[in-house]
Amino acid sequence: MGISVPLNGEVALVTGSTSDIGLSIARMLAANGAGVALNGFASPDEVGQITKSITEQTGRTITHFGHTYLI
Repeated sequence: MGISVPLNGEVALVTGSTSDIGLSIARMLAANGAGVALNGFASPDEVGQITKSITEQTGRTITHFGHTYLI
């Protein structure tokens, strides 16, 4: 069952979006027209594959904000 909500012009930050439920939510939001900012733990290669896949499927701009550790 797909959910269709017009989100053109909106931007969503989805935490935990490099796997599982967060990734599914990010894909759904992009499919409905939102620009998506991903945030989650993943290698640079995995992030590249995720952003490329979503962009190719939806035509939306996808950005990844990785985790930063302060020492």
